Amino acid sequence: MNIKSLDNNIVLAFSRNIADSLGVDRIKDKAEIIYDDLNPNPVVTRLPDHASIMIPEAQVAVSAFYDTVVITDNTIGAFNKKNTTNLMKLARSVRDIVGGDLVAYGYNFKIEAEGDDTFEAMAAKIKGSFFSDSISESLPSSSTFLYALPILVFTNNRAKTTIKFLSNIKKDGSEELDKILIASNFHFESTRLPALSSLKDDYMKRELLTRNYAKKILR
Repeated sequence: MNIKSLDNNIVLAFSRNIADSLGVDRIKDKAEIIYDDLNPNPVVTRLPDHASIMIPEAQVAVSAFYDTVVITDNTIGAFNKKNTTNLMKLARSVRDIVGGDLVAYGYNFKIEAEGDDTFEAMAAKIKGSFFSDSISESLPSSSTFLYALPILVFTNNRAKTTIKFLSNIKKDGSEELDKILIASNFHFESTRLPALSSLKDDYMKRELLTRNYAKKILR
C-alpha cells in the first residue's frame, strides 16, 4: 500500500481575539530566520477578519482567525521528508509572540492511501471492520450499496482523537474512486505548549499513528 502525506498543520487556540494583535511583522521576521536557507520572501495579508503570512519557498502558511492560529505545511510526499523541526519552531515562535491565554492546541494530518485493491475493495474492508450487514439491509428496496466511511472519535494519550475515512473529492466536485483519504485530528486542552523537542516528537508520533491505523484497517 502506498501512503502519501498531504497537508498537515498545528493549531493554537487562545481565550481571546488575537487576530488584531498577532504581531504579523514579528512572525514574518521569525519565519525569515527559521527558513533562511531558502531565502524566503514571506507574503503578508491583512484582512478585517484574519491575517496570514505565506512562505511560498517552504509551502508553509500561518493564518489567524479570531482566537485561533493555524500553521500549515502544504508539501506533499513522504512525511519524513518534511521539515517538521522548522514547523514546530514557527509554532513556538507564534506562541511566544502572541503571549499568554493559550487554552488548547492540536494537530491535523491528511494522508492518501492507494493500494492494489480497487476503491470498492478498500471500502468493503472498512465496512467489514465497522459496520454490520444491517447497514445494507436498511436501505430502500432496489438500492445498490456503494460504500460507508466512518468517523471515529476516541481519547488517546491525553488527546481527543478524530479519524475520518473519506473519498477523494476532486476540484471539479467528482470523486476519484481509486484512493481513500484519511484525515486525523488530535486535540489537547492545555495552557502550555511543550518544549520544541517534545512537541516535534509527539507531532511525528501522532502522524505515524494515523498511517499505521490506516494500514491496519485497509490491509
